[in-house]
Amino acid sequence: MFQPVRLLAGLAVLVVGPAGTSTVLAAGLVLSRSARTLQNAIGYPLYVLGGVFLPSDLRPQWLAGDTATHSAEG
Repeated sequence: MFQPVRLLAGLAVLVVGPAGTSTVLAAGLVLSRSARTLQNAIGYPLYVLGGVFLPSDLRPQWLAGDTATHSAEG
């Protein structure tokens, strides 16, 4: 069933969330004395939280035809 209110709320979260995160990170890096160290330290936790390092057997079935996985597994 199509629910436009939930769709718009989800889209708003998808826009505001990353924008807020990047604004906070940018402000922190501008005010920091060791911005390069913070940049290097922030990347890996964001990859983990974003699911980049998710094992391929834990992914949903509809992602089974993913081209990157297909290329890597042969």
